[in-house]
Amino acid sequence: MTQATGNTAGIRLGIDVGGTFTDSVLWDERKGVMHFGKVPSTPGHFADGVIDAASIVLREAGLGLKDVSRLVHGSTVAANVVAERKGSKVGLITTAGFRDVLELQRSRRDVLFDLYYEKPVPLVPRHLRLEVPERMDSVGQVITALDETATREAIRRLRAEGCNSIAVCFLFSFLNPAHERRVEALITEEFPAAFVSLSSNVNPEFREYERTSTTVVDAYIRPEVTAYYSELERRLRIEHGFSGRLDIVHSGGGVMAVRDAAERPVKTIESGPAAGAIAAAHFSRLARIERAIALDMGGTTAKACLIENGRLKTVNLLKVERHPVRAPLIDLVEISGGGGTLAWIDSSGLLRLGPRSAGASPGPACYGRGGELPTITDANVVLGYYPEHLTGGSMRLDADAAGRAIRDHIGIRLGMSEEQVALGILRIANADMEGAIRLVTTQRGIDPRKCTLIGFGGAGPVHAAFLAQQLGIPEVLIPPAPGNVNAFGALVAETRYDRHASYYQTVSEVADGDFEAAFSRIESGLLDSLADLPASDRKLLVLERFADVRYVGQGYEITVPVPPIDANWKQSLAVAFHEAHHAQFRHSAPGSAVQFVVLRAVASLAPDPLQLRVSGTADDAIAKTRRALFPGFDVHLDARIASRTSLPSGWKAMGPAIVEEYSSTTVIPPGCEAEVDGLGNLLIHVGRAPL
Repeated sequence: MTQATGNTAGIRLGIDVGGTFTDSVLWDERKGVMHFGKVPSTPGHFADGVIDAASIVLREAGLGLKDVSRLVHGSTVAANVVAERKGSKVGLITTAGFRDVLELQRSRRDVLFDLYYEKPVPLVPRHLRLEVPERMDSVGQVITALDETATREAIRRLRAEGCNSIAVCFLFSFLNPAHERRVEALITEEFPAAFVSLSSNVNPEFREYERTSTTVVDAYIRPEVTAYYSELERRLRIEHGFSGRLDIVHSGGGVMAVRDAAERPVKTIESGPAAGAIAAAHFSRLARIERAIALDMGGTTAKACLIENGRLKTVNLLKVERHPVRAPLIDLVEISGGGGTLAWIDSSGLLRLGPRSAGASPGPACYGRGGELPTITDANVVLGYYPEHLTGGSMRLDADAAGRAIRDHIGIRLGMSEEQVALGILRIANADMEGAIRLVTTQRGIDPRKCTLIGFGGAGPVHAAFLAQQLGIPEVLIPPAPGNVNAFGALVAETRYDRHASYYQTVSEVADGDFEAAFSRIESGLLDSLADLPASDRKLLVLERFADVRYVGQGYEITVPVPPIDANWKQSLAVAFHEAHHAQFRHSAPGSAVQFVVLRAVASLAPDPLQLRVSGTADDAIAKTRRALFPGFDVHLDARIASRTSLPSGWKAMGPAIVEEYSSTTVIPPGCEAEVDGLGNLLIHVGRAPL
């Protein structure tokens, strides 16, 4: 149990569903304490894992779900539907002549020098992409009226083909959605059971391929995501008496009501990773870190993102299994590099990692649940980094099974010992994560040697100091309860809603009145969507304006804040764009014409702050030692073992040392020094890595 301070009213519960574990954090404001839970995820029945994780912390607190005022949930459910190709059978209705947009895609390739490169297979096969006569021009005027007879025939055909979800994407519907909305009405008449995704609702922006792809992904995941949220809410409210507010973490770095998440599921594609990044930004603000790198290494993947002055950068495009999705999301890099990532030997005899994972079932071999293939977690067990039991003693690790998996599947074939293979797995995993960190730092002009690395997730604290040594990062911060950070991130995430619309105008030629009217329309729709928020919350909402801006003739744009409209607002906005362009691309063109592309409105409400603190005494801070093997050393070293909950502020120790706690384990390599700061964070001052 970790002490906390904060002034949040009521009892709040944060839950994060990962590919391997489901984590929970309960904030009990009455007693000023937090409770942490971690249970195996339940693929195919994720709601079971949510209920199990909630039950652990509620039982410890002597509470029930009926006592919870707010439950905030982050998950990878939406992303997994696409990754596993388990989405619904989708049909696409589009403008005559544009059925092959998904097939043509872009001439730009993901990989430039792959002779065997193949484009991603569309989520909608060609025979389910149907054209209907209709056409808008480039300003949204009707050229060809919608052929309703052809549209009804297309709907009936998709129904006969067994589709249960329909995407509708017409040319220039982002300027005039009338035809798409009429199609939705016709689908309601002809096929009322179908789920419908309109591009004018999902992604009202230009660029046909990206808009069509985003709409199709939304339609592909909508039935499954909606069913999951419906089942979860039913079980929480009907079976367990929950009567509070249920929110979902979305990719843009905030939370939204479960109803809105079900209506726009594509916005929750990166829900789980977003929660971790939100928490990392929270910790960086509390510690007053100017520039931090967040490393979230869980059971299935590893994620990295950059935090500057406590703020996360967001972008408007991501690729989910190589399918582009346009939606606001935190700018992070995700790789296959979690604790459950499988190690294997390729056809040329080289040791490889991923992308397959042992997942929650059967999990790594050391979990003793039937897994037989070696994973990164098994390698760390062989190296001596993990204790005999995890999660407070509820999970016993089988070191013999871990060694057997590594020996039988890799060691014998390569003629290497278990420890040699385990060190190889560690080095490859660290090299992969080092590459991810460089993508968000050096490749963007940021020197990682001037950053602090924040490591969390179940496996992140094991690897963080090793990575810092390799990258020259001087300091690592491990927050309290690092294995539950994503669930904690759900608790500290702000309520955040956004709406946007296309707006093609050169900045210098925009009339102030027209510009204000365009934003007013967007904000009106945005506020209408917030009707479910309590009146007290709506009064505290902060409205912000942003715009996607580019130089006239450019093929890409940058999002910048829109200043208040006054006599100099255009000049201020242009200067902000020039500076942002130079920061991102190291050059700019002051004096060149600047053009609006998209206007964005954001309504946000920050929660009351929460601060984690660990209390304890140094009496049993160093309880024992354990033999462990470290890169660069030929023999096992005696690593001192410390219990995280017993470490008071100011505690220090030189590596090699290992700090154990309920949700994770922190490894302090030789040459590094660790201490506990005044906020309960474990700081590791990084020394030079051995050769």
